Amino acid sequence: MSGQAKNTFSNKVYSIRSKQSEKALEAELCEGSNKVQMNPYNGGDNQQWQFVASEDQYYKLLNKSTGKALDIMLGGSENGTWLHQWDSVSSDSQLWYVEETSDGFYKIKSKVSGKCVDIVGMSQEDGTRLQIWEDLNGDNQQWKLEQIVEKKPAKTTEKKEASPVKEMVPEAPKAVVKAETKTTAKTKEASAPAKKTSTRATKAKAAQEKNETTAPVVEEKAAAKTPAKKTPTKKTTRAKK
Repeated sequence: MSGQAKNTFSNKVYSIRSKQSEKALEAELCEGSNKVQMNPYNGGDNQQWQFVASEDQYYKLLNKSTGKALDIMLGGSENGTWLHQWDSVSSDSQLWYVEETSDGFYKIKSKVSGKCVDIVGMSQEDGTRLQIWEDLNGDNQQWKLEQIVEKKPAKTTEKKEASPVKEMVPEAPKAVVKAETKTTAKTKEASAPAKKTSTRATKAKAAQEKNETTAPVVEEKAAAKTPAKKTPTKKTTRAKK
């Protein structure tokens, strides 16, 4: 395990791309297929692998799309044994350790044999299979691991419906209210219709006031017109001597 990467990959998801061709290691999605192969990188889930830590810095590589593990056919250890995807089981053929190279790439080596994940025939054709092969330090045995970071959806705040605003009527000062009340009362009194007095009573009262005013004048006039009667003076005759 000399030169094994000190990086911690546990429970992180990576794309695995060839240094030779930049193509990605993927799980074939055809129904019933267990094939793993090389194809141009497109960011699909079948090209993403979760590194699940085991003991002694070994990892199980689980495909994000299928959930199956990168495995060696029949648990083989010979050069040229193909790789495939298989249900996750407790087997060393599904355990791998990651060794970093001097130029920042990685070799992925089997726990069973220490041999490298390798591209069959060093081919760059789409759909090329993978195998294990002894470490030759070839570009077809070196891989770029790029972590896939899922973007968290932006939080959306639900807008609460605004409650209707109550219309606030400003309260008038108390002094003003009293003044308005008095004014209103006076206005009501002023606007109230005057009581009608009976026509007869009004005429009688007027006649009485007229009589009281004119009576003394009449009497005075009457007194002025009637001269005082002179009392006749009796003539006294002297007796003849």
